[in-house]
Amino acid sequence: MAKPITAAEFTSSVERMMEDPALTRETRAFAIALIHEMRMQGLGGRSRRKSENVFATPNIWRDAAWLLQPGATESEVWRRLKWIIAEDAPRYDIERKSFDARLCVGTMLRPLGAPCKKRVTVSGSIRNPVNGEMTMAGACSNPAHRAAYEAQHKASWAAWRTNGEPQPKNNTGGHLMRHFTYPDWDALYGWASYRFAPGATPEPEPPRARLALVTSIHGTTPARPEGAESEQIR
Repeated sequence: MAKPITAAEFTSSVERMMEDPALTRETRAFAIALIHEMRMQGLGGRSRRKSENVFATPNIWRDAAWLLQPGATESEVWRRLKWIIAEDAPRYDIERKSFDARLCVGTMLRPLGAPCKKRVTVSGSIRNPVNGEMTMAGACSNPAHRAAYEAQHKASWAAWRTNGEPQPKNNTGGHLMRHFTYPDWDALYGWASYRFAPGATPEPEPPRARLALVTSIHGTTPARPEGAESEQIR
């Protein structure tokens, strides 16, 4: 069962989440649902949904997801929960400009060395061989410019492999960790997302206060309809 929180703590936490620009709309709604359940279940010790196909003990994670999707089946709620957590999993994401915003890496003969500035017709990622970070680059239909881009693309990936394929640091995700404490975030994010990369994601300054989540994501094994796919951490 979650540690009870006061009405003042609930209000303060909601205000912090509403002011956090890093939270997506879905993650923010789920986080607020979580602290609502922490307060309600901590006070009353009750589970929001009870039937033969749900946990007999309170499960904050599932109940919070149910608040966002009332009327859903248990399997639908677990899928929604898994998607929400996967979207928040710490990871490295390449910055992807829109295709129209990508400009050719080629240079013009006249004036000498001026950037091409035409929109690309082919594009791909260029690796930083030192830290593994990627940027999008491309070329227009000019054969010389396309050859220059392909050479740059090939050389960057070859240098990255030669340098031991360093992996870039996480640059997104992990926002729930900034608002809640939990005993095993790695297991939680690993259950939800194959893209999860263990490691810290830079935190905003100043550090934010966090609420303690002590209820396991899986709890006890629920009774599931025959043939239903398991959504639990393994």
